[in-house]
Amino acid sequence: MPGNPALVTPSGAQAGSTTDLNALHAATHHKPHDKAPAVAVGSHFVIPGATGLFDAANRLKPNKLPTSLLLALVALAVMSALAGALLVRHRWPETRSVALRLLRR
Repeated sequence: MPGNPALVTPSGAQAGSTTDLNALHAATHHKPHDKAPAVAVGSHFVIPGATGLFDAANRLKPNKLPTSLLLALVALAVMSALAGALLVRHRWPETRSVALRLLRR
């Protein structure tokens, strides 16, 4: 079913009906502090994140790394730099000769 040219989304896609366009706007234009909707599972309603396990994840911005992961990545980069420096220091003649051999090609 082709879309209606009068119902264009911000990305340029065409919605099939005003109901589709309104449903898209309702799903994508929520505020970050809005609560997650309750989902019916059997005869009970389940609210995502109601146990408190994901409170820390909800407080983070979507593209922000947790501090512990950021520190682990920085530590890995520092250890790699130190290992490279140690290798070059102890094996400088071999490293230099390999580099010169590669550069002469």
